[in-house]
Amino acid sequence: MKDNPKTIKMKKSILNFAIYTLLILFSIGAQATPKPFVNDNSNIDIIRSQFLYKLDHAKDQIRNFSNEVAIVHFTLNSMNEIVILETGTDNPIVDKFIKMELNYERIDIKNIQINSEYFIKILFRKSGISI
Repeated sequence: MKDNPKTIKMKKSILNFAIYTLLILFSIGAQATPKPFVNDNSNIDIIRSQFLYKLDHAKDQIRNFSNEVAIVHFTLNSMNEIVILETGTDNPIVDKFIKMELNYERIDIKNIQINSEYFIKILFRKSGISI
């Protein structure tokens, strides 16, 4: 017994729908995978020291931030420049400060995966910053 053309078309539509649904679910699952903190990388000390160095020259501005925490989401481009994706703070002044001081600043680091996304926690205190 042969399937009529309408039945074949219906089966193809159902199959296509199932495939598209699975693709969407897999892509959502891949995006939900947690990204590494920089401390998972062997270059953590280098990145920390360079973040501190770049933020430290603005000590007068840092003293205005009392117990602010920022979990900076960033990547490094092919020229080893920091690209801030999110600052992870609700304070617009701290947000602007981090972006102005770090965004597109070149860091001297080797053997790090470019275009990977990283997180680093920055704690601002009146006495200075810590990472």
